[in-house]
Amino acid sequence: MRERILTNKILKYLKTKGIFFKYHGGFGGNAGIPDIIGVMNGRFIAFEIKAKQSSPVSKLQEYNIKKIRENGGEAYIVWDFKMLKQLIKVLRS
Repeated sequence: MRERILTNKILKYLKTKGIFFKYHGGFGGNAGIPDIIGVMNGRFIAFEIKAKQSSPVSKLQEYNIKKIRENGGEAYIVWDFKMLKQLIKVLRS
């Protein structure tokens, strides 16, 4: 599944769960910032979406994920829809 298709599917799912998230991507976006950012249960959450597990995460993406975590936020790399659903279930509990 292509990243854009997966991202759109994830955003639709998050909306049905009443979770506030913003898609951040596309031409002209800030390089290295995770694709989906938002707040859930009072916590900052970020997801970097990759089409498959073998898709590389750039050095800038790694850096930003590290900085989010160092500052008390949560950041995850998501490779498929099933993984995202499991993550949300754990994060909501």
